Amino acid sequence: MSEKSLIPQLPDGKGPDLLAMVAMVAACVILIAIAFLIPVETGPFVLSGLIAIILWPHKHHQAARSILYALVFILLIYIISELRIVLVPFIISFMVAYLMAPIMSWLRHFRIPAGLAAMLVTLIFLGGLTLVGFGIGPILIDQVKSLSTHAKSISEFIPSLLADPEVRSVLMNLGLDPTVILTKYNTQLIPSLQNYLFDSDGLVTNFPTLLNVVANVVLMLVFLPFLLFYFMRDYEELIHRFQGFIPDERREWVEFHSRKLQQIIATYVRGQLLIAFIGGVICLVPFLIFSTPYALVLSIGFLFLSLVPYVGVILMLVIGVLLCTSSPNFLFHATVVVATFLGSSAIQNFILTPKILGDRVGLHPVILLLSISIFGYFLGMLGLLIAIPLTAALNTYFKDWLEIKNQEFARQSASGTRGRKGSVS
Repeated sequence: MSEKSLIPQLPDGKGPDLLAMVAMVAACVILIAIAFLIPVETGPFVLSGLIAIILWPHKHHQAARSILYALVFILLIYIISELRIVLVPFIISFMVAYLMAPIMSWLRHFRIPAGLAAMLVTLIFLGGLTLVGFGIGPILIDQVKSLSTHAKSISEFIPSLLADPEVRSVLMNLGLDPTVILTKYNTQLIPSLQNYLFDSDGLVTNFPTLLNVVANVVLMLVFLPFLLFYFMRDYEELIHRFQGFIPDERREWVEFHSRKLQQIIATYVRGQLLIAFIGGVICLVPFLIFSTPYALVLSIGFLFLSLVPYVGVILMLVIGVLLCTSSPNFLFHATVVVATFLGSSAIQNFILTPKILGDRVGLHPVILLLSISIFGYFLGMLGLLIAIPLTAALNTYFKDWLEIKNQEFARQSASGTRGRKGSVS
């Protein structure tokens, strides 16, 4: 595409359409403003409406269409960010239905009606969760109760640890001043936690937030079985209805990339869940052998947080060492926790991931960390879960786009070469 073709032209092709150019410049300015005004509740919608009004008459220009596409993408991110709590049960239900799709297909192969097959799969899934809950629930509740009583001793342990001569010597050799660390701990960290949890009257200030979280969890548990049933029963119909909204000229392209996206997501989600489960079991065995405090809590925490690459393991190392302060043999159990987490993480990264996932996701570690940071910042825990499959999908689309552009450039270069040879002859 030539440089002139990017400039809006008048219908007769005599010159640039100044009105369209002014509209696009104004839309770009408003689009930049959206990036800074996203925290404002109504700002994005008002500004988006202004952009649509300005650019819609010029939608036949490529630049105007690109700005409108960018606008839609930003609005989607904003809406998902605002509604992430509401969307959690829907996303979980859809992901479970997606993972259970092969079982549904297998049951449908025996001519079982879709409604009955969906009910059977839902009952099996919920029954499995119930059995697991009854099996480990009492132990987990006891350990969580013990953890709540141990929280105060953790805050008292840090000063006593920094007062130990051996620890002070190690910190000094590393260039860290234990006195400065202790001062910041007492003057910054502890007051911040107290301000977050309590007000001047000693009442929990975050009780409404906590109550809201509990209410959302209860609603999610109530809605989850029904959503799961309907998603599994109507999964194929929902896919077909979505494809019906796609224009005929783009349907083949969308279906091709949708299959690639489904393959990436299925490979990643199923593989990562299996890897996380194996990692949690690997952690539980040595914890039970060496009687590590909060063995079940640490193993389950590692299982879930290992779904977030790199960051999850670091968090579990910090949490695990802090929980070991309840043990009389702190150094021994802290060493067990660190060695177990690092060993399980190494097995996951160097043995299980290459065998189960291989290079199908195809993302560099730097890109992984960047995507986790960006999606986590905008969407919280939901963003951490969807960051990698969504980034992998975008990476695939970008590679396909580059390949198409390279083919177009090669064809243009070949036609130009043939034209020059013809003129010379």
